[in-house]
Amino acid sequence: PLLSDCSCGLQGIIGGDPPSFVGIGPDNTTIEISDNAPGGMCNSPQEILDNPCAPAGSYDIFVLDTETGTTRRLTTRLGSGEYGAAFSPDGETIVYDVVGDGFSFHDLYVTNVATGVSTPLQGGEGGTDARFSPDGEHILFDRFPAGDPSLYVVPAAGGTPVLVRQNATQGDWSKNGEQIVFRDVTDGSIRIADFSGGNEMLIAADGENPAWSRNGK
Repeated sequence: PLLSDCSCGLQGIIGGDPPSFVGIGPDNTTIEISDNAPGGMCNSPQEILDNPCAPAGSYDIFVLDTETGTTRRLTTRLGSGEYGAAFSPDGETIVYDVVGDGFSFHDLYVTNVATGVSTPLQGGEGGTDARFSPDGEHILFDRFPAGDPSLYVVPAAGGTPVLVRQNATQGDWSKNGEQIVFRDVTDGSIRIADFSGGNEMLIAADGENPAWSRNGK
């Protein structure tokens, strides 16, 4: 029931290096993929496969329609790569990491899936591993790239981040939004806790990229 980023499983759909599988839409008909294109600018994964055309090392996010098999580019930013997308509960928006060349910056952006319009997430500076709350009102993330391995929450529209837990990364929400699962950076363990604080429980002595199953069990 766990989902994590990995360079596996979708080679041949996108072409080039194995893409990173980054998220399934709430209706199970769309998949977000972060793909490394070999050189020049491209408009589709097929263009990458047929004719190298994107900047070397440039990762963009594509949408794969699982019913039709068609793909389209959703994000592209010169001088940066896009990774780790997560859908909003209604499937209309994604939140993801934008990493500057040479790791010159590492911030969170949001993009409208239908229009492709992208904006920085205010309060998400230095953020990574972002996840929408089940009601779509908030975004949980950590600031590990900024040297602050702590979980924060910010309004989905942007705003002032609020500390949720120190020494915690890779957070995800329970289905009802009342709990979070995360990795404790002090010992590498996987734990769950009430979002409001307290009732913390050890789940596994060691692990990476925890996530709740869709049925919440």
